[in-house]
Amino acid sequence: MTFPSQLFPGASISYKKTHVCETTPGVRSFSGYVHLPSDIIADSQIPGQPYDLNTFFWYFEARNSPLDAPTTIYFAGGPGDSSVSAALDGEAGPCVVQDDSNTTVLNPWSWNAHSNVLYIDQPNMVGFSYDTVTNGSLDLLSGNITPIESLEQSNMSVNQNQTTIFGNFSSQNPNNTALSCGQGARAIWHFAQLWFQEFPEYKTKNEKINIWGNSYGGYYVPAYGAFIEQQNLKIANNSLEVANATILPLDAIGLTNACLDVVVIGESYPIYAYNNTYGLQGINQTVFEDAVNNFTKPGGCVDLTNQCRELGAISDPDELGLNSTVNQLCVDAFEYCFAFVQGAFLELSGLSAFDISLPSPEQYPFEYFVGYLNQPWVQEALGVKVNYTQDSIASADNFEFGTGDTQRRSISDLNFLLSQGIKVSMIYGDRDYRCNWLGGEAISLNASYPDATNFRASGYENITTNETYTGGVVRQYGNFSFSRVFESGHTVQAYQPETVSRIFDRALFNKDIATGKVSTLPQRNGSIYRSEGPQSSFWIKNTLPDPIPFRCYFWSYNTTCTENQVTALMNGTAVIQDLFVIDPPN
Repeated sequence: MTFPSQLFPGASISYKKTHVCETTPGVRSFSGYVHLPSDIIADSQIPGQPYDLNTFFWYFEARNSPLDAPTTIYFAGGPGDSSVSAALDGEAGPCVVQDDSNTTVLNPWSWNAHSNVLYIDQPNMVGFSYDTVTNGSLDLLSGNITPIESLEQSNMSVNQNQTTIFGNFSSQNPNNTALSCGQGARAIWHFAQLWFQEFPEYKTKNEKINIWGNSYGGYYVPAYGAFIEQQNLKIANNSLEVANATILPLDAIGLTNACLDVVVIGESYPIYAYNNTYGLQGINQTVFEDAVNNFTKPGGCVDLTNQCRELGAISDPDELGLNSTVNQLCVDAFEYCFAFVQGAFLELSGLSAFDISLPSPEQYPFEYFVGYLNQPWVQEALGVKVNYTQDSIASADNFEFGTGDTQRRSISDLNFLLSQGIKVSMIYGDRDYRCNWLGGEAISLNASYPDATNFRASGYENITTNETYTGGVVRQYGNFSFSRVFESGHTVQAYQPETVSRIFDRALFNKDIATGKVSTLPQRNGSIYRSEGPQSSFWIKNTLPDPIPFRCYFWSYNTTCTENQVTALMNGTAVIQDLFVIDPPN
């Protein structure tokens, strides 16, 4: 079904009811596209290079009282990762795809238990989102998509002796997707204006909107949330010149193992690599000291990042990535910080950046959803127009090597949201290196807003997951919390689904993260909830488990297969059964 917009001429929504993944009786879900012509989203594009945007969404109503439930928007990270994957991989979505890449089981700890959840594939070219449907070939090893003139095969069929897949994709024109969070925020705001006002199946009476994200979501979520809130303020005082724009009532944001503000978190990389709560020393003292020096020295990571930000504030204040001098300065800072501060552990430890219990390049959860979303019957059920790709190289290259977006993103957006009274929850698994909990804790302690002193003075309490299990510890004052979740990697929700589900519900419904029993709203006597306990949780130590066994999976062989298996796939000698390489066995 396609519904032309009555508020934004030329725009439309097309969608269908879905019956896959969320199979709980009586629970509705819908997938579709918001179609935005270039003239509506001109402020999110390179001047003089317009393109139409078709953004894919998958909406799941709450399993309980959907008409009274708030709505949570979820963004995956990357940059360039598909958000839809989080609905299917055990990352707090309604279902988990099994290892046959063809069936699912319900997730009892899905975030749509008490909240409606909206997954959005963004920016353009990510997941199922596209500008122009284009024939192309996908190199599974690199992730690169090459446009071609014609297709001999129209579906994403698997050829067992090839690592190149043919299908329909977006244009791959790097000018046709966001360059930065500044552009991405504007595109999402336009999407949300249309979707929340005109999507026929959005029926809840609870208008509250929450935005949560993982990993690079630490850059997306505060930036997008701050832009939405700034637009709300303009609408409220009649200073926004956009016809039919409405206030989007932002209530909360959530960050799970999210990276944010390199200047604040940067030093946590050598610290975590050298001395963490698992007794793992991934680098020696000399390398540790060198990395710290590279972070702090004149001309080092902090210095280069500050230069990027200072010039950006003058020449690219809206962070749109349109000034080449600023872009190059920020890219140089990104490349230096990644190589000479964060990179030592990655180069020397032999361990996964996403879970220090795993060998590199493995990561968890398993990506069986990629095969599932490339099943023709699933694509038919979702009504998609292009083949599925989990990671967009075009999008990632724009953000990282086109504009140096990571270096631009300071803590200021988070400070603004906290000062506006927006609820903020930070949740970090403590086995992740990429966006580690020490850096997340540093962000929380460096936040500057009216109650910052009270937050810093609060102590760590245990997080009661259930009557028999403690999932982690939390520092909280009012509706700002930082949680360290034990025994969890980068995708913390997949490791500790019940714990993170409890945190999610408690945060949304104004309960203390520690127990879920105490209101965090201001009391009549003026008192505000605070957690009690020690100022540090570093003394709580754990032991690394044995690595999870991995099998070489066709759709993600660059992270699951040995060099020998990759070679066999590339030269056509590998034997594949049910999307797993069985010969060579290792």
